[in-house]
Amino acid sequence: MHLLAERYLLNEDDWTRGGMPANIFSFNQIRPWLDQNIGKVFAIEAPLWSYKLRAAGRTDCVAEWNGVPSIVDFKTSRKAKKTERIENYFLQATAYSIMMEERTGLHIPQFAIIIAVDDSEPQLFVGSTADYVSKVETVFSRFGMIVTEPVPN
Repeated sequence: MHLLAERYLLNEDDWTRGGMPANIFSFNQIRPWLDQNIGKVFAIEAPLWSYKLRAAGRTDCVAEWNGVPSIVDFKTSRKAKKTERIENYFLQATAYSIMMEERTGLHIPQFAIIIAVDDSEPQLFVGSTADYVSKVETVFSRFGMIVTEPVPN
């Protein structure tokens, strides 16, 4: 489904090519959300890293979600998720927002987690990265990963 979303957001003409029917079905369930909410796309499958967090990763999408710069993450699941069980998704998106700001200077105040659920309606979780920055820093510092000296320019 990630590849379908990437091709779709990149405006590729034949974005479904080679896609499995089940994945195309799942993507088509979330597509209206993308059409209604995605504005300017800043990055797709962007490799990111942070000197401060001593970590790296690749975010699915950085785009305006309802006009707000956001980390947009695509997930799949066999069953619906409860908010209290997916805090790790919010922490991951917040870590990516920290990395994006450190790399580019672009402040990313929001995330949108879209989950395609087998045999059910998809789920959407939109939140503020500011609500999770402290927890991200706590988690990373617990493993001795936070750099406390100034980040080099």
